[in-house]
Amino acid sequence: NNHMWDWGGEALLDTVRILKSNGIIPIGAGEDELSANGSVVRKVGSTKVAFLAYTTLYPHSLEASGNKPGISRFDEDAIAAAIGAVRQNADIVVVSLHWGEEYESNANAEQKRIARTLIVAGADIVVGHHPHVVQEVERYGNGLIFYSLGNFVFDQNFSDATMEGLMMEVTIIDGSIITARQIPLKISPTFQPYIPEL
Repeated sequence: NNHMWDWGGEALLDTVRILKSNGIIPIGAGEDELSANGSVVRKVGSTKVAFLAYTTLYPHSLEASGNKPGISRFDEDAIAAAIGAVRQNADIVVVSLHWGEEYESNANAEQKRIARTLIVAGADIVVGHHPHVVQEVERYGNGLIFYSLGNFVFDQNFSDATMEGLMMEVTIIDGSIITARQIPLKISPTFQPYIPEL
């Protein structure tokens, strides 16, 4: 996301190491160009799900290149090619995008264009974050687009909208999305998420 370089390359590498040492494989950033632009495929039941991640909010100078650490490269043609490549080994492709305008409750035209382009390229689900507020959910063709999930664990108590988030529950059978359920979240005064309906 747009804070990955807040403390420089050493902190980025430290974050990657800590995640890996705890069994979490990071996507969207890495020790070098190959790892930063890589994907993760996980098998859930009989379904293989591939994950890719990018941000539209950084200059290209902060992208990983060669042996230099950094974030993944946001290039729509390269992302479309990556979707096609992971599709060979996955039933479902999820693309995570850090993008959009902060505190705007509607996706902008560029978010819509990019998300729809990625669905056409073969992504099944596009998940957005960064605006700090929930944005709309769209079914586009056979794909699902969650433009912004809002906040989850975050200390922005200056508005009701920033104290809300959205979880998604997607049911997949035989490699196809069957249902998608939105689960609204609230954030407590101590900044912990909870499901109000429970």
